[in-house]
Amino acid sequence: MHTLSTLLFFLLPLASAHIDLKYPAPLNHPENPNTNAGTADFNYKTPITAAGFPCKGYHSLLGTPAGKSVATWAAGSAQNFTIGGTAVHGGGSCQASISEDGGKTFRVVKSYVGGCPAVGKAFEFVVPKEAKSGDALFAWLVFSPLSILIFNPC
Repeated sequence: MHTLSTLLFFLLPLASAHIDLKYPAPLNHPENPNTNAGTADFNYKTPITAAGFPCKGYHSLLGTPAGKSVATWAAGSAQNFTIGGTAVHGGGSCQASISEDGGKTFRVVKSYVGGCPAVGKAFEFVVPKEAKSGDALFAWLVFSPLSILIFNPC
C-alpha cells in the first residue's frame, strides 16, 4: 500500500487566492486530523513567498506525528482529490502528481486540460502501478487563465 501525506502551498506572493485542497487534507491544515491545533496554518488560501517553497516548508513534518499520512492508496488504484473554496478564477488546467522522496521531485500522474479547478468536483486519477510502498506526498498544481496563479499542495 502507498501512504500519502499532503500539503498545500502557493508559489506567488502577490496573488489572491480563494481555493484550497479539501481531500486529501494538506499537512498542517486545520482540517488535517494530525495537525496540532496550536500550530495549524489557517492561511492556506493566502499565497506564500519563495522562501516557503516547496510545501510551505511543511514537508519537514514527514516522519513526525503531524506528518502522518491521511490516506492510504494502493499502487494502480483509482483515487481522487477535491478542492474547496469560493473562487476558481475562471477555471484553468491542473495536474496531479506524487513525490516519493519527501518533496525533492514530483511525478505527474494526470493532467486536466480545462475545467480545473472546480469546487467540490472529484478529480480522478490512477496511482502509478510502479509506485513504491511507503510515504508519499500528493501535489495538485493549477494554472489559471485569468491570473498567473500557481497552486501546488503537497
